[in-house]
Order: sequence, then structure tokens, then C-alpha cells
Amino acid sequence: MKQDLAALLGQFREKRGLTQEQLAEKLNASRPAVSKWECGDATPDLDNLVALAELYGITLDELTGRVVSQFFAFSPISFA
Repeated sequence: MKQDLAALLGQFREKRGLTQEQLAEKLNASRPAVSKWECGDATPDLDNLVALAELYGITLDELTGRVVSQFFAFSPISFA
């Protein structure tokens, strides 16, 4: 199921433990811009999409929801 880009952007950021402000600083963007991306009021340009994918260690297809990302996969629990 294809997820909404705005929702995915927020999920990836939160999974990395970043605030909107921290992400904005890493991308040399403003916090309001990041907020607009995550609310669906604006879309990041291609340069920012590439930077986000690199920051999260995922592909653009994963970032945009075209393919399911392993970013959210749980690690197996070891009972050893």
C-alpha cells in the first residue's frame, strides 16, 4: 500500500530521533519548510529528497513510498 509522502517524511524523521529543527539544520532548510513537507502543504525539491534519502540511508523509492522500506523493520530479538 502506497503511503502518503508527507506522512512518510514525518515517520522517517521520528524514527531517526530528530526534531524538525534538527532536520532543518542538517538540510540547511527552515523548520517551517520541514513542517510544511510533513503536513502536505509543500513538497521537498529534488535536492532535498535526495539529501533526505541519503541521511536516512534509504532509496528515493523507499522515501516516497513506491516500495516498502526496511527502515521500519524490527530487529530480531536474541535470547542468547
